Amino acid sequence: MAKTSLEKLPPQNIEAEQSLLGCLLIDKNAIIKILDIVNEYDFYKDSHSTIFSVMKELYAKQEPIDILSLTNRLEEKNLLEKVGGRTYLATLSNSIATSSHVTHYAQIIQKKATLRRLLEAAAEMTELGYKEDEDVEKILDEAEQKLFQVT
Repeated sequence: MAKTSLEKLPPQNIEAEQSLLGCLLIDKNAIIKILDIVNEYDFYKDSHSTIFSVMKELYAKQEPIDILSLTNRLEEKNLLEKVGGRTYLATLSNSIATSSHVTHYAQIIQKKATLRRLLEAAAEMTELGYKEDEDVEKILDEAEQKLFQVT
Protein backbone atom coordinates (compact mmCIF):
# COMPACT_ATOMS: atom_id res chain seq x y z
CA MET A 1 0.00 0.00 0.00
CA ALA A 2 1.31 3.47 -0.89
CA LYS A 3 2.16 5.86 1.91
CA THR A 4 0.11 9.01 2.30
CA SER A 5 1.85 12.37 2.14
CA LEU A 6 1.62 12.63 5.93
CA GLU A 7 3.59 9.38 6.33
CA LYS A 8 6.39 10.32 3.94
CA LEU A 9 9.56 12.12 4.90
CA PRO A 10 10.16 15.41 3.10
CA PRO A 11 12.60 15.18 0.18
CA GLN A 12 16.15 14.93 1.53
CA ASN A 13 19.43 13.12 0.98
CA ILE A 14 21.46 12.86 4.18
CA GLU A 15 24.26 10.99 2.41
CA ALA A 16 24.71 13.84 -0.09
CA GLU A 17 24.82 16.32 2.80
CA GLN A 18 27.45 14.25 4.61
CA SER A 19 29.47 13.80 1.43
CA LEU A 20 29.43 17.51 0.63
CA LEU A 21 30.57 18.43 4.14
CA GLY A 22 33.29 15.79 3.93
CA CYS A 23 34.48 17.24 0.61
CA LEU A 24 34.73 20.69 2.17
CA LEU A 25 36.88 19.28 4.97
CA ILE A 26 39.37 17.54 2.67
CA ASP A 27 39.65 20.18 -0.09
CA LYS A 28 40.26 23.82 0.80
CA ASN A 29 39.01 24.99 -2.62
CA ALA A 30 35.83 22.89 -2.74
CA ILE A 31 33.70 25.56 -1.06
CA ILE A 32 34.37 27.96 -3.94
CA LYS A 33 32.71 25.51 -6.34
CA ILE A 34 29.44 25.22 -4.42
CA LEU A 35 28.70 28.58 -2.78
CA ASP A 36 26.51 29.62 -5.71
CA ILE A 37 24.59 26.33 -5.63
CA VAL A 38 23.77 25.65 -2.00
CA ASN A 39 23.37 27.57 1.26
CA GLU A 40 22.87 26.57 4.89
CA TYR A 41 19.08 26.72 4.54
CA ASP A 42 19.15 23.98 1.90
CA PHE A 43 20.28 21.29 4.33
CA TYR A 44 17.59 19.02 5.74
CA LYS A 45 19.49 18.07 8.87
CA ASP A 46 19.90 20.98 11.30
CA SER A 47 23.35 19.83 12.39
CA HIS A 48 24.54 19.84 8.77
CA SER A 49 23.14 23.34 8.31
CA THR A 50 25.06 24.48 11.38
CA ILE A 51 28.29 22.84 10.23
CA PHE A 52 27.99 24.40 6.77
CA SER A 53 27.23 27.83 8.23
CA VAL A 54 30.38 27.68 10.38
CA MET A 55 32.40 26.50 7.37
CA LYS A 56 31.16 29.57 5.46
CA GLU A 57 32.23 31.78 8.38
CA LEU A 58 35.71 30.24 8.32
CA TYR A 59 35.93 30.77 4.56
CA ALA A 60 34.77 34.40 4.86
CA LYS A 61 37.51 35.06 7.43
CA GLN A 62 40.07 33.29 5.22
CA GLU A 63 40.65 30.65 7.87
CA PRO A 64 41.22 27.01 6.95
CA ILE A 65 38.20 24.73 6.70
CA ASP A 66 39.59 21.67 8.44
CA ILE A 67 38.70 19.49 11.41
CA LEU A 68 40.75 21.52 13.89
CA SER A 69 39.45 24.95 12.83
CA LEU A 70 35.87 23.73 12.51
CA THR A 71 35.94 21.98 15.89
CA ASN A 72 37.45 25.05 17.54
CA ARG A 73 34.85 27.43 16.07
CA LEU A 74 31.96 25.11 16.95
CA GLU A 75 33.29 24.85 20.53
CA GLU A 76 33.52 28.65 20.77
CA LYS A 77 29.86 28.84 19.78
CA ASN A 78 28.87 26.00 22.14
CA LEU A 79 27.62 24.02 19.13
CA LEU A 80 30.09 21.14 18.93
CA GLU A 81 27.98 18.61 20.81
CA LYS A 82 24.82 19.78 19.05
CA VAL A 83 26.30 18.76 15.68
CA GLY A 84 27.55 15.36 16.88
CA GLY A 85 30.93 16.19 18.39
CA ARG A 86 34.48 15.62 17.20
CA THR A 87 33.78 12.01 16.28
CA TYR A 88 31.01 12.95 13.85
CA LEU A 89 33.16 15.64 12.19
CA ALA A 90 35.99 13.12 11.79
CA THR A 91 33.52 10.66 10.27
CA LEU A 92 32.53 13.26 7.67
CA SER A 93 36.08 13.79 6.47
CA ASN A 94 37.07 10.12 6.67
CA SER A 95 34.07 8.93 4.66
CA ILE A 96 35.11 10.78 1.49
CA ALA A 97 38.11 9.87 -0.67
CA THR A 98 37.94 12.72 -3.17
CA SER A 99 36.17 16.04 -3.54
CA SER A 100 35.68 15.63 -7.29
CA HIS A 101 31.91 15.19 -6.91
CA VAL A 102 31.29 18.15 -4.59
CA THR A 103 29.28 20.05 -7.22
CA HIS A 104 27.08 17.01 -7.83
CA TYR A 105 26.39 16.67 -4.09
CA ALA A 106 25.51 20.37 -3.88
CA GLN A 107 23.07 20.01 -6.78
CA ILE A 108 21.36 17.06 -5.08
CA ILE A 109 20.99 19.04 -1.84
CA GLN A 110 19.68 22.10 -3.69
CA LYS A 111 17.14 20.02 -5.64
CA LYS A 112 15.81 18.37 -2.46
CA ALA A 113 15.57 21.78 -0.75
CA THR A 114 13.60 23.17 -3.69
CA LEU A 115 11.18 20.24 -3.49
CA ARG A 116 10.71 20.87 0.26
CA ARG A 117 10.00 24.54 -0.42
CA LEU A 118 7.48 23.46 -3.07
CA LEU A 119 5.70 21.27 -0.51
CA GLU A 120 5.62 24.15 1.98
CA ALA A 121 4.21 26.49 -0.67
CA ALA A 122 1.59 23.90 -1.65
CA ALA A 123 0.47 23.58 1.97
CA GLU A 124 0.20 27.36 2.29
CA MET A 125 -1.73 27.56 -0.99
CA THR A 126 -4.10 24.87 0.26
CA GLU A 127 -4.86 27.03 3.29
CA LEU A 128 -5.53 29.99 1.00
CA GLY A 129 -8.14 27.90 -0.81
CA TYR A 130 -10.23 27.76 2.37
CA LYS A 131 -10.52 31.55 2.63
CA GLU A 132 -13.96 31.67 1.06
CA ASP A 133 -14.75 35.18 2.29
CA GLU A 134 -11.75 36.81 0.60
CA ASP A 135 -11.42 38.09 -2.95
CA VAL A 136 -10.51 35.25 -5.31
CA GLU A 137 -8.11 37.43 -7.34
CA LYS A 138 -6.25 38.39 -4.17
CA ILE A 139 -5.99 34.73 -3.17
CA LEU A 140 -4.73 33.77 -6.62
CA ASP A 141 -2.10 36.53 -6.46
CA GLU A 142 -0.93 35.28 -3.05
CA ALA A 143 -0.78 31.70 -4.30
CA GLU A 144 1.20 32.76 -7.36
CA GLN A 145 3.69 34.68 -5.18
CA LYS A 146 4.19 31.64 -2.95
CA LEU A 147 4.90 29.48 -5.97
CA PHE A 148 7.41 31.97 -7.41
CA GLN A 149 9.21 32.11 -4.04
CA VAL A 150 10.02 28.40 -4.29
CA THR A 151 12.99 29.02 -6.55
